[in-house]
Amino acid sequence: MLADCHPASLPAYSEKDNRVNTAALALSLFALSATSALAAPKPHAPQALSQYAKAASVGETQVDGILSGVVDKLWAQNDAYWHTGDYPRIIALDKIIVQADPQFIECYTTGAWLMWSDGANADAEAFYKQCIRDNPGTSLAYYDYGFFLYNHLRRYADARRVFARSAAQPDAGVLDYRMLAHSSEKLGQYDKAVGVWRRIKARWPQGAPGDTTRGAVDTNNLNKDLHLLKGAPAR
Repeated sequence: MLADCHPASLPAYSEKDNRVNTAALALSLFALSATSALAAPKPHAPQALSQYAKAASVGETQVDGILSGVVDKLWAQNDAYWHTGDYPRIIALDKIIVQADPQFIECYTTGAWLMWSDGANADAEAFYKQCIRDNPGTSLAYYDYGFFLYNHLRRYADARRVFARSAAQPDAGVLDYRMLAHSSEKLGQYDKAVGVWRRIKARWPQGAPGDTTRGAVDTNNLNKDLHLLKGAPAR
């Protein structure tokens, strides 16, 4: 069970596919060795530091370009595998891609989705947690993990903790708050759910962008939980 969804508390992801792990490590070591070699000044040549600094900057740019090109090609290959239904290969490539581009959240979420769709819940959860470690300030990293806990595993207490982190991020949107409220409802914590709905109404009084109901859906949920709160036992 999830004790805390804070990135620092999440255990390291355990790689099971040795071939994938080897390829990902080789890709990471290539980037590291390329930048390190360019950045290291020659001994006894302090006057050349600025030259090496410039070389290091150019080297980092070149490595970024190489990695970006690798990621693009691997992602394109994933698309080809998708159309043939070769999901194990997609998962394997996803694990490599995120080593090269840890901020590629869509790659994490699609890979994790394929994992749990194939019954590999533990692998999926580990991949979601890895995404959070690599993207601790992005609400989407938390949201997709929370939705996995809420909708697939039905671990509502864990889901609520994750959605609380999701809603706390600077880029959080109305969906993060709504799922936080719904998780509270599943736990019978209607007082907390009411508090979240009220925060939503205060922030988006006329509805969030794209809400065709102009906030009516949130108002209805607030009124429903207020009604349930009256009949709920004290908590």
